[in-house]
Amino acid sequence: MICRSFFSLIRRAMLAGLLCLSGGLLPSSAITITTTWDWGTTPADDPNRVNVTSVWNSVVSYYGSTFQESYAGETWNIAVSWKALSGNQVANAGPSGDWKTGAQLLALQPTNTQIRTGVNYSSTLANHLAKSEVVTGTHIELNLNSTVTWDFSTTSKAAGTESLYTTMIHEIGHGLGFLSLVDNEDGTYQGGTPSIFDYYLAEGSTSLISMGTDALRKAATTSTNVFWTGQYGNDANGTPIKIYAPNPYEDGSSMSHLDFTVNTSESLIMFPSDSENPPNFSYSATELGMWKDLGYNVVPEPNTWMLVVVGGGMVLCIRGRRDAKA
Repeated sequence: MICRSFFSLIRRAMLAGLLCLSGGLLPSSAITITTTWDWGTTPADDPNRVNVTSVWNSVVSYYGSTFQESYAGETWNIAVSWKALSGNQVANAGPSGDWKTGAQLLALQPTNTQIRTGVNYSSTLANHLAKSEVVTGTHIELNLNSTVTWDFSTTSKAAGTESLYTTMIHEIGHGLGFLSLVDNEDGTYQGGTPSIFDYYLAEGSTSLISMGTDALRKAATTSTNVFWTGQYGNDANGTPIKIYAPNPYEDGSSMSHLDFTVNTSESLIMFPSDSENPPNFSYSATELGMWKDLGYNVVPEPNTWMLVVVGGGMVLCIRGRRDAKA
């Protein structure tokens, strides 16, 4: 039984630090987000500009209440542009600034068991794991198509529109490192090194980064058989999380999103596009678990289920989530 309204009350209490999870109080130090805007030709008095800013403030608030800092003053610097994009793009985003290797981060935090060698980390995650600002400047670049028919609500989406709120959350996710670097042309890794996201990908039970040849890895990208191996994500999901790897390959979608079969009752944030299911407006427990696998501190703890006594019975309240864009 899914109890959305009741869970929203529980979640607000959690964010206020009133509940204990996994034996301890939730941390209270939220990530700080700074924003640099490029409005293109949008006039300052354009109603859409006001609406976009309002939705963005809600997104900043959501991330601030969900991702917790690992050191005092931890900040994400995000550059956002609002302009016409080419083709049929709704939005796009990615990490900005230098990627850091696991070896570089271990040199700064030798006792941090979350850091993996042989992989690259996006700038925000590098800072988070290094517990210091090792990458300065802009960390994420987000581009939003101003010509799209947007819905500016943070709780619903009208038919025939795109949800700006969930699109922003989705795209920032890619900028934070929810991103595979596998090149589908030849199976190599862009830049020569896999990302920490790639570290957790496997075709069946075979890790992609340990495959004997690039050709095998290329074949995996269209195998429809790629799964997440991270413990927190899979524990929260209950079964291995399937990654979107259709045949034929879909540029901008394949390998860096959840497969639609991960949740057939709701449209999750990190789906490659809207599904036919009701939208979800925050990360699911599965997605929070994946963020924890990657190395971020998130609340609520993704592997903690809320069991609430109601009328003498136990009601399982599951937190739902929503849609995405490639």
